[in-house]
Amino acid sequence: MYLGAWTLTKRLKNKLRAVEMGCLQKILGVSRISHIRNTDIKNQLNIQHAIVDRIRSRRLRYFGHVVRMQHRSYVVKENISATFFIFHITTS
Repeated sequence: MYLGAWTLTKRLKNKLRAVEMGCLQKILGVSRISHIRNTDIKNQLNIQHAIVDRIRSRRLRYFGHVVRMQHRSYVVKENISATFFIFHITTS
């Protein structure tokens, strides 16, 4: 079963960051008009890792699982090459 993946381009990363900050501002009940810095909002909510960093670490963790799998099934072999290709593009 192929679950699908997408490449995190710079544009997509920026959109994810914007959505993340919008959600965090909603949680605190502040608006953009109040001009509170993103770092201050993250500190108030004790957010240590941005969503883009969490996506990257989970992809790396998944890649490690795929690489350690036994290479018996056809699906695993196909997913390893596809995952490596996606991993290589997103980390460069």
